[in-house]
Amino acid sequence: MKNLKLSLLLVLLIIFGLSGCNQVGSIHPVGSEPVSLNPEDWNGKWGLPFEKEFLRLRVLDGDNGMLRMVSYDSKGEPEKSQDVLLRRVDGWTFASVAKEGGGDGYLFARINNSGGRTLLVWLPDYDRFRGLVEKGVLPGKTDPETVTLGLLLAVHLKLITSGEVGTLFDWDDPVVLIRLDR
Repeated sequence: MKNLKLSLLLVLLIIFGLSGCNQVGSIHPVGSEPVSLNPEDWNGKWGLPFEKEFLRLRVLDGDNGMLRMVSYDSKGEPEKSQDVLLRRVDGWTFASVAKEGGGDGYLFARINNSGGRTLLVWLPDYDRFRGLVEKGVLPGKTDPETVTLGLLLAVHLKLITSGEVGTLFDWDDPVVLIRLDR
């Protein structure tokens, strides 16, 4: 299961992109303000213990919450490069990356950097977000494999972070990456 998670994480840093996987995205990066990034906490090699695949993160624009993520295969060869936008709302940090294949919008996850030592990534719960969009609680649209959130106003972001409408992220099974080059 952890190999699957790392593979997915390498695509989004937040795990998606495999055909057949349900995805939750948004037409805009999630969050209301850019996160100020300290290169000492983010720049480096990140991965799962005892796995050969890894990520390299580098702060591109610390004032505007932009990272460059490059994934590497088990032979140490670079596979993919993506820019990651970090935005904050109500004390939560969200990582968003542009959808691949010319699709509009972003895929996102909640992320927490624990002092430059570990990254915790929680994926959105597809079924819960889908239900909230179908009920009109959150703006957006659904199809059999994706939920795309529309323009998220402050009231919508508050619902996502407050727990008022239930747990919207996979809290029980976060992806945990450790810093490999310290």
